[in-house]
Amino acid sequence: MKNEIERKFFIKEFPSLEGLEPLHYERYFLERENGTETRIQKVDDKYFYEHKTEISGLERTREKKRYQKKSLIC
Repeated sequence: MKNEIERKFFIKEFPSLEGLEPLHYERYFLERENGTETRIQKVDDKYFYEHKTEISGLERTREKKRYQKKSLIC
């Protein structure tokens, strides 16, 4: 399990995105209440289970596991 800290940055100029390939996300929330978030997401052809718990307004714990598509189908 990892901790993550929310960070935001101001930039003066938006960088060029020319030549970059986009990632395609599908995200499904299974639970989202009381500082807890559980979701399944697909990033291109990869599948992930992710569980986050809020520690404070800026910090959360995160557990993320990668799965094969066939193991997610009931």
